[in-house]
Amino acid sequence: MPNQQFGNVWYFDTNGAINNSKEVSISKIALYGIDTTSLLTFAIGTGIPAVILSFATSSPNIENRWREVNFIPPFYANNASMLTVTAGSGYIFLA
Repeated sequence: MPNQQFGNVWYFDTNGAINNSKEVSISKIALYGIDTTSLLTFAIGTGIPAVILSFATSSPNIENRWREVNFIPPFYANNASMLTVTAGSGYIFLA
């Protein structure tokens, strides 16, 4: 399935921008990993330095599991992007 937006949840299975035309309020970034090579890399900002969040499901028993990071309070970002989603699906939850 291609990258899509479902209301307040954005689904990514490949790289893609996160609404660079206006700020969005992000409350959670999650990865649904399907095997031990699953990896999600998310960037806030462009150029250098950009803030990079990257996490993997490298544990041997993590298949078909969620890995997530919550932001309390939510943060506002533009020029954000999903850089990679490997062996899984990435999700952005908007506040």
